[in-house]
Amino acid sequence: PMIHPTAVVHPNARLGHDVHIGPYCTIGPGGFSSKLCFRTSSSTLAEVSLHDNVVLKSHVVVEGDTTIGENTALFPFACIGGPPQDKKHVPGGHSALVIGKNCLIRYIDPASGFIRHGLLVREHVTINSGTSLGAGTTRVGDECWVYYDLIDHHLPEPPGFFIAHLHQVCLAGHVTIQDLAIVGGQVGIKQFVHIGRYMLDLFLSYLF
Repeated sequence: PMIHPTAVVHPNARLGHDVHIGPYCTIGPGGFSSKLCFRTSSSTLAEVSLHDNVVLKSHVVVEGDTTIGENTALFPFACIGGPPQDKKHVPGGHSALVIGKNCLIRYIDPASGFIRHGLLVREHVTINSGTSLGAGTTRVGDECWVYYDLIDHHLPEPPGFFIAHLHQVCLAGHVTIQDLAIVGGQVGIKQFVHIGRYMLDLFLSYLF
């Protein structure tokens, strides 16, 4: 791995081949203080794992029980793997993040989900961790683009192949988005909404 001198990498973090960690990035630890959030304080229960060819540009935070697949790039001010924004979440309950292959991530906040091949997540995105009230995992599917968005805790099924979330989209908890959907700028989607295949929802909408 290539690690910039200003980056901080926890010794529990697992790094694959040709991982690049840029200036002022923070990797790990896996656990969190229960005084500050809703996850166990034991860093041994949750580790950060960066697979081959992962690139963290600069000022990226990766923490919690987080795995990032090969060839994924995270851009400045992404914050990955923090606790869910859910007061019903049980302290120490299951909450994990798996990000898949070939993703491009720009500014993601507490994230615990499943983000698979080819995800593009751009500036100022928040993806929250799964809540123990649900399955404990937020899931985002293949070939997705996410720009300047909030994806809240526990998406029960992975949003499918090649989804585009454009600027200032907010997905609440327990939302499902299927393949080839496009959600445009300044769209809000409340809890338990299901968005089907090929749906196009653009600009200044609210789905409930």
